[in-house]
Amino acid sequence: MDVPQILGSLAERHDARGIVADLLMGIDHANAHGRIMASMQVEHRPHTGPSPNPATIEQSVRREAREVYGWSNAPDDRYGEHEHSYTKLLYCTRGSIDFVLSDGRRIALRPGDRLVLPPRTRHSAVVGPEGCACVEGKMGGAAPRPPTSQ
Repeated sequence: MDVPQILGSLAERHDARGIVADLLMGIDHANAHGRIMASMQVEHRPHTGPSPNPATIEQSVRREAREVYGWSNAPDDRYGEHEHSYTKLLYCTRGSIDFVLSDGRRIALRPGDRLVLPPRTRHSAVVGPEGCACVEGKMGGAAPRPPTSQ
């Protein structure tokens, strides 16, 4: 069985441990990266209840991620489409911001909402009319660069 068949069977079984093991082994195959990334999902967890304390959110992020920092933007600021080499964990602490994924999905974040973007997830962002503040960090290790065709 070759690598694409193995990865295909893992994705069909939703065998997360097997997929992670393949990632850690650093499979160097043209189809491996796309199949592994396709098995990872964007996570959006809306907050319910009163707005949480930003310091409490930052403590939570620090338990799960490294290189944690906060940032803020003015109303209606925009970020062009880009991607990261790592899994991004982000919480909105004030205002609002919408993340727009390359497939057209729009994820609206409000105070206390959590977003996890897998590595290489293309996205842009639009800040809401009241501006926003967020805390984010990097989860796990860096993802391998997808092979380029020559």
